[in-house]
Amino acid sequence: MNRVYKKIGSGTMLLAPLLSCAVEFGGQGIRSAALGGAGVALKQTQWGLYYNPALLAAEPAKHAKVGWNVGATLMDSGLFTMFDDSILEQDTIKNTQSLNEALNRGANLTFQSGIVFQLLPISQGHNLSIGYFKNIYTSLSGWGNIPDNSTNLNDVTDNAGFDAHLLAIDELPIGYAYRFSTSAGEISMGASVKFMFGAGGRHSMDLNGNITDLIKDTLSVENAASSFNVGLDLGAYYSPNIINNRLGIGLVVKNLNAPSFTMKHISNGVSTNEKISLNPQVRLGMSLDPLDWLTFTFDADLTSNKLLPLASKTVHSQVVGGGMRFHSTRFENVDLNLGIAKDFGLDNGLTFSGGFGLGLIGIALSYSTGKTDMGGVAIPNYVAIKIGGGLNF
Repeated sequence: MNRVYKKIGSGTMLLAPLLSCAVEFGGQGIRSAALGGAGVALKQTQWGLYYNPALLAAEPAKHAKVGWNVGATLMDSGLFTMFDDSILEQDTIKNTQSLNEALNRGANLTFQSGIVFQLLPISQGHNLSIGYFKNIYTSLSGWGNIPDNSTNLNDVTDNAGFDAHLLAIDELPIGYAYRFSTSAGEISMGASVKFMFGAGGRHSMDLNGNITDLIKDTLSVENAASSFNVGLDLGAYYSPNIINNRLGIGLVVKNLNAPSFTMKHISNGVSTNEKISLNPQVRLGMSLDPLDWLTFTFDADLTSNKLLPLASKTVHSQVVGGGMRFHSTRFENVDLNLGIAKDFGLDNGLTFSGGFGLGLIGIALSYSTGKTDMGGVAIPNYVAIKIGGGLNF
């Protein structure tokens, strides 16, 4: 198998000039990360600007809020299975069908960081928030098809290969929300305008090349195209006049206008520019506060989100997840969070999450029950870590 890590080289697969994906919904803040990714209806958060701008006014604002976080996520949708010795050992192909299935999958490494400031209300029911989010999406995907009954990798190097992608987006969002009362309950409506700076690059190689060079070239800023666009998120939150408004329902549409960015594609030394469009994402959320110190929350993707890598038509994400939050009634940002999620677009099994917050510092961890066997070592198909914190003042 060492040879595969060293040799993955220079061929290409033609794609349309306008590509589209939704990237994963992602997450900002350790609280939602530990709650199965749920945040669309979670009003006790500094991160309404990211999850649902309507949350900025979901409850009477008594304080200004600040939050920060950094984190990383590794997700394998099946690409790493090709490195199992039962499929490919050194140059010997042992299972052509499984190898082709792996080549049509991908692996993603995502880095996210951010900081948010929710300001005191402009006037009653009118709330503003500003922030900065940095999202770096990297991926490696396979392409092509190995002929049936092939036994030697050296004989089919032109039939398949790999694509590596980089999409880095810096966002400067400004969010506004307004809350009003009706006979049926409290309603909040919100919007976030995001000034987005993108850098994108894609490299294509066949099995004759060097995977280390492929990754280095893709991550190089010199090999990425820069572009600017504006994105729009819209959200709503409703708390009915039952059980003392302890139930909340949220809905958000992210990237409503499908902002697009330029991605430089380099193959066989030839550079061309492609457009990548971020498709709208729709997510529904619910929360319940049965006790002053306990919150249950739940989110569900209503859209199936096509992920990087773009070379594969089979990599989608559609997550349902939630959890429970145990929190101090005296210190708002001291809590313990536990969650579980299922991605119905990926064969990752269940994803368990947990974490705690102690004001300005805390941690969240997630891992999947689905695993890939690599050389006798079982590696989770999904693993994430995030550190951060928040403060109300």
